[in-house]
Amino acid sequence: MITLALGVMALKVYDFYEGKLKGWIAVLIIAIVAQFIKTDYGIFGIFLMFSFYIFKDSKIKTFFASFVVVSLKYLYRIIILGVGFTEYPIKNWICTVVPLIIILFYNHKKGPGMKWLFYIFYPLHLFILYLISPYTFNLLNL
Repeated sequence: MITLALGVMALKVYDFYEGKLKGWIAVLIIAIVAQFIKTDYGIFGIFLMFSFYIFKDSKIKTFFASFVVVSLKYLYRIIILGVGFTEYPIKNWICTVVPLIIILFYNHKKGPGMKWLFYIFYPLHLFILYLISPYTFNLLNL
């Protein structure tokens, strides 16, 4: 929630200065603060929100700006933090880019109305998990 709060603050400050140099500097300072206090996504979380905001009128620009931010985040983890080109950052990068692709192809139309299916599914699956949990604990000797 801290990352989201700082991101909203950055957008509000940017709007206050109407996109002038002071606004850009304020966003950069807030992003550095996010990195310094070790929020969930740090500087990249702020820049990702900012890229969605700045390019909200163009899906292509939003996609490419967000793609660059996400790619820089994982390159930072791989190179600077020394994680290396392992399976973990590559899977995370893929799982972060796929939603960007889905957003790119969103046509601003409401999908099929499946509200009641989800209203039923959520409590039903929790109830089923509750029913099978004693058996699972007994099988695992917990």
